[in-house]
Amino acid sequence: MLILTSQNSPIMEKESVFRPPAVPLITFDPYFSVWSEGTYLANHSTVHWTGTEQSLVSLIRIDGKTYRLMGDQPNNLPALKQKSLEVSFLESIYNFEGDGISVKISFLSPRLPSNLEIFSWPITYITWNVHSIDDHPHKVQIYYSTSSQLAVNESSEKVNWIKKEVKNLTILKTGASTQDILGLAGDRVRINWGYIYTVTLSSQSTSTINDNNNCQQAFIISGSLPSGSTAKSEAVDGGEPVEAVVFNLGEVKSENVSKYVIVGLNERYTVNYFGTYLRPYWMHWYSSIDNLFVDAVNKYSEIYNESNNFDHKVSYDCAQVGGEEYAQICALAYRQALAGIGIAKDSNGQPLLFTKENTSNGDISTVDVIYPTSPIFLLFNPDLLKGMLIPILDYSESPLWNNNFAPHDLGTYPNVLGHFSKLGDIGEQMPVEETGNMLIMMDAITQSEGNANFASRYWPLLTKWADYLLKNGFDPGNQLSTDDFAGPMPHNANLSIKSIEAIGAYAQMCQIIGKQKDAQKYMKIAKEWANNWTKKDISSDESHYLLGFESSEDTWSQKYNLVWDKILNLNLFSATVINTEANYYMTKLQNFGLPLDSRQLYTKTDWTIWTASLKPQTTYFHTLINLVYKFLNETPNKVPMADFYWTQSGYQAGMFARPVVGAAFITMLTNKEIWDYWVSSATKITENWAPLPKSYFLLEPLE
Repeated sequence: MLILTSQNSPIMEKESVFRPPAVPLITFDPYFSVWSEGTYLANHSTVHWTGTEQSLVSLIRIDGKTYRLMGDQPNNLPALKQKSLEVSFLESIYNFEGDGISVKISFLSPRLPSNLEIFSWPITYITWNVHSIDDHPHKVQIYYSTSSQLAVNESSEKVNWIKKEVKNLTILKTGASTQDILGLAGDRVRINWGYIYTVTLSSQSTSTINDNNNCQQAFIISGSLPSGSTAKSEAVDGGEPVEAVVFNLGEVKSENVSKYVIVGLNERYTVNYFGTYLRPYWMHWYSSIDNLFVDAVNKYSEIYNESNNFDHKVSYDCAQVGGEEYAQICALAYRQALAGIGIAKDSNGQPLLFTKENTSNGDISTVDVIYPTSPIFLLFNPDLLKGMLIPILDYSESPLWNNNFAPHDLGTYPNVLGHFSKLGDIGEQMPVEETGNMLIMMDAITQSEGNANFASRYWPLLTKWADYLLKNGFDPGNQLSTDDFAGPMPHNANLSIKSIEAIGAYAQMCQIIGKQKDAQKYMKIAKEWANNWTKKDISSDESHYLLGFESSEDTWSQKYNLVWDKILNLNLFSATVINTEANYYMTKLQNFGLPLDSRQLYTKTDWTIWTASLKPQTTYFHTLINLVYKFLNETPNKVPMADFYWTQSGYQAGMFARPVVGAAFITMLTNKEIWDYWVSSATKITENWAPLPKSYFLLEPLE
C-alpha cells in the first residue's frame, strides 16, 4: 500500500512524500466517478471527474464538538487534522487525529479482475474506523451524506427519492424525475437517469433523505438527523436533497469501532448498442440492485480481505518490475482507467466494455484509446480486452462498415451506433493507426493465452486488415495518428513502426493457427520493412531517427510503438535502434518529462511510459518514469491524472481522467513470468458473445 502525505497545510502534519493531483473516491464508470481534487479531503467539495460538484460530506462529533472530515461544508466548522493519505490500486485511505480520537476513512472500489461478479458491482464502500488515542473514552457520532447532485447532469433538474428497508438494510434511493434513459451523449456530461443509492445496516445507523442544510445543522446541534424523510420532488439547487446517515458510536475507547456505508449507482441501461439498450453487466448475476446490496453487505469482510491481498500483490509486482515510483503511478492509474469504461452485458450475458474519450470528444470505443488502455486488461484479464474489441470487430464485419481498414470509433458515449450515411459522414478516421492497433492487440491476446482461438473467429477480417497495411503501412500517406492534436502528417516514422509491428503480429498469428506459408510471407515482409525503416529514417549523423521519412535533420519523435517488439517477441528491430533512440531522448529531457516529438514541448503520460519501457530496469527507464512521477507530484492542476501535459511547466494540456492511463501497465508485460501469473489468476469467460443485435439492420449502411 502506498503512503501519500503532503505539507504546507494547516490540517496536515507530515512532510511531503507524494501528492496525487486528485484522489479517486468513487470509481466505476464515466457516470459514477467522484474525486477529491488535491490532498486534503476537507478542503473543498468532492467533484465528478468533469469538475462539477458532486458532494460527499462527512462530519464527526467528538464530545459535542463537530469537525469536518470530508467536504468544505459547513465552512464555519473546523477540519479535523488530516495526518496522511494512502492510495492503493483499489482503495484510498485518509487518516485524521484530533481531540483524543484517531479516524480512518477508506474508499474501496472492489474492481477485482479475478472475480468478475464483484468486478461488475457499481459500488464503493466508505468505511470509518475510530478509536481513542489518549487513554480516555470519547462520545463520538459520525455523519455522512450523498448529494442528489450525483443523480443529475444539471443542478436545475428535479429529483425524486425513496427510503426503504430490505432485510437488515436501509436503502436510500434518489433519481432524476425525468429518467431520460441514455438521453445525454457527449463529453463532459453526467448521468440523469438511473438511481444513486446510499445503503447501511439498519441496526447500526439512522438515516433520512432531506435538505442538505437541515441534515447538517441537526447533526451539529444534537448529533442526530431531522425526523422523517421528505416525500416530494425537488430541484437539486432548490435545497439539495441528500441521502444522510448518522452512526452513534457511543463512548469510543482504545478498541477500534468500524462502520460503513455503500454508495451505488443503478444506471438501468449502460449503452445504446446499435438500437438495442444493453443492461449493466452486474445484472448477469442479480435480478435487482437490492439483491446486489444484500450480497455486498454479507461479503464485506471477505471482499476487504480479497482486495487487500490484490493490492499488496500487485503493488509488490509493480515495484519489482519498475520500482516504487512506477508502482505509485500504476496505483493512481488503476481505478482511473476502469472509471473511464462502461461495462454492459450482451444478450448472452457476456461482458462488453466501452471506453469513453473523457476530455477529448466523448467518443465511445475509440480504437486508439483502447490501444493504450489495453495493457491493464492484457495483464489482469485478457477476456475483458476481448469484450472491448468485440464491438469493433463485429461492426467491422457488418454491412455498416465497408472499408478495408479498422474504424476509429463507434459513436459518441453512450450511443454505440457507428458512422454511416444515415448519421452523417463516417467521422474522423485513422486508417493505418487503428488497423495496426487492432492487429497488435489481437496478437497480444494470442500470445497471452498461447492460442489463436479468438483471432480465428475473425480471421478473414484480420487478413483484410493485414493486406491493407501491406499496401499503405510502410510509408503512410497524409494521415492522422493517435496524436491527432498534432494534425495529419505524411511519412510518419512512428506510424510506420506500428505497421511493421502489426504485420509481424499477423505473421505470428498465422504461425499459431497453422498457416505456415502466410506466416513466412508476412514475417519476411515485416523484417524487410524493419531493415528498410532503419536506413530510411536515420539522421545523416546517425544520432537519432527522424519524425518522418522526409523530415528535416533536427526532427525526432518518441518511437513508443517499438515497445511491442520485445513484448511480443517479434524481434524485428535491433538493439542498436533502441539504444540510439534512448540515448538521443536523454538529450531532450525537460523539467517534467520527455516531449512527444520535436514540434512542441507537450508530452503524453501513456506514451512516455511506453517509451521508457523500451529499456526496462535501466537508468534510462527510471529517469523517464521519475519525470512522470514528478509531474504527478508537482503539477498545479488538481484534476484526475492527465495524460497530456507541458513538459517545461507541468501544466496539463487539456486531456485528463481518461482510461488511457491503463497504458502504465505496459512495463509489467515485459516480465513474462509476472504476466503469466496474472493471466492465470484471471476469471475466464465462456466466450459465447452474442452477435450484433438484429436492430442494427434497421440502420442504413454506408453507400
